[in-house]
Amino acid sequence: DELQPGAHPGLADRVAEMRAPLERETEALLDQVDPSGFDIVSALARPLPLSAISALLGLPEKGKRRFEALARPLSQGFSGLAFVRALWTLGGLVREIERLIAAAKAGDDAEVAPDGLIALLAAAEGEGERLDAEELTAMILTLLIAGHETTTHLISGGVWALLTHPEQLARLKSGEVSVPEAVEELLRWLSPVMLTKARFAAQDGELDGAPIKRGERIAACLIAANHDPARWEDPERLDLGRKPAGHLAFGAGIHFCLGLTLARMEAEIAFSKLLERFPDLQLAGEPEWTKRPGVRGFDKLPLRA
Repeated sequence: DELQPGAHPGLADRVAEMRAPLERETEALLDQVDPSGFDIVSALARPLPLSAISALLGLPEKGKRRFEALARPLSQGFSGLAFVRALWTLGGLVREIERLIAAAKAGDDAEVAPDGLIALLAAAEGEGERLDAEELTAMILTLLIAGHETTTHLISGGVWALLTHPEQLARLKSGEVSVPEAVEELLRWLSPVMLTKARFAAQDGELDGAPIKRGERIAACLIAANHDPARWEDPERLDLGRKPAGHLAFGAGIHFCLGLTLARMEAEIAFSKLLERFPDLQLAGEPEWTKRPGVRGFDKLPLRA
């Protein structure tokens, strides 16, 4: 289920407490930027979510650095040699997650914070709830990948959307539209995750008049739903004041995104701090779109301030 305030008191409190550290982290990352030319993906959009998900998992600074080093190949995109490197390091990352779970179960607060997600999930598994050890490891690995890759594309894609729609950027700068409002419309309009995970038909059937054979793969197109003219007026138009309640950028039902509160917070902080630091930000070259299927975002987005 979604990670909403109150869903788990300890975890919700931890997300709320992360705002100030993430603001400091964002400012530190922007301190390293060369205003004459920089890539927003490598400068901010990748390292900030990776740092955030490490903190949410409950890793102290030393463990965070070790974990981020192991996870870094997964944040380099998923094409060509980068994909091979990611696969090569996956085993080491899984072993590190297993080690952290064992530390959490042993109550080793120096390795894993007791109010972090690893400790909370390990406690649930230990109390006989539905997650077994293998499922727990897989969930944490999934959270790591989904928790930073998608937010990376929301931040970089959002910057691109704002810079290519100057009239909307002006509304945001003037205060006509708030940053949280802008984030919601950017989520709908961009739909960084365009497709759901594939499902396989258990039997022959039909969907909206289209025949489906047993074993065929089916995926829902979230970006199509978020641009459905039957649901949204002029859906292809970016309108930061739209207030698109009910968009599907975070999925729906039992597959609703666990980390939506954190993702929203990261995007709000990133856009606020970036525009505050660089009010005259502009594109500085052709963006490099990611080739990963089902994902809408950038591997590189050159900017100058």
